[in-house]
Amino acid sequence: MARASTLSARVATLEREVARLRRLVEPTPAQRNGKGRRPRPAESGAGPHPFSGWAGWLRDDPMFDAWQEAIAAYRRERDADEDAP
Repeated sequence: MARASTLSARVATLEREVARLRRLVEPTPAQRNGKGRRPRPAESGAGPHPFSGWAGWLRDDPMFDAWQEAIAAYRRERDADEDAP
């Protein structure tokens, strides 16, 4: 019988721990936006997107248009190849 009570105590401990972790992970009503979820950083005004420093870095590159055309030509070639996966 001691084993059953030990198991019950362990289960109760695990259930309390799961409840504690849920409280840490799940947003409170004050943290939710109107859609019932946490706002993303861009929605909350938390700062710039982490990749925004790279956005547009090729805008003045003279090879950009040729590069894009090469990509499109490659895709057309791959789409025409019936044996390609």
